[in-house]
Amino acid sequence: MIRDDIIKNIETTLAGISIAGGYNYDIGMVTRESEDFEIFAISDYPFVIIQWSRDEKESEDAVGQHVMSTLSLTIQGGIYASSLRETVLNNFLEDIEKALCVDGTRGGNAIYTEPENIEIFDTPKENVIIFNFQFSVVYQYVYGSP
Repeated sequence: MIRDDIIKNIETTLAGISIAGGYNYDIGMVTRESEDFEIFAISDYPFVIIQWSRDEKESEDAVGQHVMSTLSLTIQGGIYASSLRETVLNNFLEDIEKALCVDGTRGGNAIYTEPENIEIFDTPKENVIIFNFQFSVVYQYVYGSP
């Protein structure tokens, strides 16, 4: 259940994004469920959807051996910006990266968290910027007891 604990830690960490906590924005919504952002209310912005896509494991075949695993995750995010779109986006991405760096060990469940890339998308919804922030979490567990 290490994988789920890691993802729960990320969810809790991102939910802590707030101006009062030293960030640029107050997070509107954090979820692990893939949803259609087009139905979100303005109060849901900025939002993040946490999804994992792959868990790559180092081959081990003996019970009791440690397995190194790299969990690939994507934070799909969205922010509403009526002006200064690039600045608003950069500030929110800074918030996400800052939050992910608070505890790279994901509550002691991982060895480290590593950012990979960011992709920005055009949207049909005016003033909304959508992006994917991809990163990985490397963790270790005993074979046979993930």
